[in-house]
Amino acid sequence: MKLKLIGLLLIILFNLSSQTNKFNLNPNYISSSFNLSKKNITSNDTLIVNPNPFDSIAVIQFTISNNDTIWLDIYNVIGNSIKSFYNATVLPSGSYSVTLNGDSIQDGVYFVALKINSTKTLSKKLIKQTNAVGLKENDILQNIKLYPNPTNSILNIVDENNQLQNTTIQIKNNLGQLVYTSPFTSQINLSSLSAGMYFLTVENKGSKKTIKIIKQ
Repeated sequence: MKLKLIGLLLIILFNLSSQTNKFNLNPNYISSSFNLSKKNITSNDTLIVNPNPFDSIAVIQFTISNNDTIWLDIYNVIGNSIKSFYNATVLPSGSYSVTLNGDSIQDGVYFVALKINSTKTLSKKLIKQTNAVGLKENDILQNIKLYPNPTNSILNIVDENNQLQNTTIQIKNNLGQLVYTSPFTSQINLSSLSAGMYFLTVENKGSKKTIKIIKQ
């Protein structure tokens, strides 16, 4: 009788051990599975600068995939910040753009750095180059003049060569947002715009000219 009981107990213990192994109750296995799932998570965070090299104006576009705290700065080659757009700013997920005015920036190499939630940084090399390739103005565009600038409302556009009649005028604010567009005209009423700095762009045959305007 004792031998039968011992044998029965051994069978029960063996079955229990087999069932435990089926469930893989191993901490290393669980940790490994979790790590594999983390590797499958992808990020859609992006940073783009255009044009690059740039002459006077560069548009910085970025996308963040989650609601996050961000920093966006321009640094020189020795690591000093020369321009800050966002400083510990909480933004919802989405796409954004800002405009860098390079009129006061010397020619050279710079870096755009997008820091996301203190854990991730995206960076792009940025080159400031006067008359950069692709931005050099042709003779037609060099003869465009604006007045008065600054202006309270009416802005006159002088096209001395009369070559822009079939082109489009665009005006963007200092965040790169389009605030005005129309077919070419010699006079624009800016009374509906808030006071501040804007950028007027005209383009002809692949060449473009961007002029800073001040609305008082």
